[in-house]
Amino acid sequence: MVTKEAMESGYKKVIETFTTAQNAGIAFELAKTELDADISRAIFDGHITGKNEAERRAEIQKRFDPDLAKVQKLELTAKKSRLDYEIARINLDCLRDLLRIDELIERIDTHPPMITSSRDVSVKDAVKAASPK
Repeated sequence: MVTKEAMESGYKKVIETFTTAQNAGIAFELAKTELDADISRAIFDGHITGKNEAERRAEIQKRFDPDLAKVQKLELTAKKSRLDYEIARINLDCLRDLLRIDELIERIDTHPPMITSSRDVSVKDAVKAASPK
């Protein structure tokens, strides 16, 4: 049986993970934008040189290595936070489904279905027939 506390905890977890995911995504986007601006500035100012794209990429990697690593770490954090949020949503959906099942069981217990013909099959008989021998 799903308790009120379990539902409240599920909603709280969704809210917390959503907020964390949003903040991590914003931090990643800000750091990435700042790094892109720094790289563009360095290229424009002539600090990044090279005969071709590969040489320029190597120079960027060398010059901005700590910043690139920071942005990559923030991206991974944002992805993990988004995954945590998705898991919390799935858990909450499961709790909602369990609550609906509990309500249906209670309704069936208080108002049993009427048998209208001898051809009606009980759930118990149907499960028994469907189970492997």
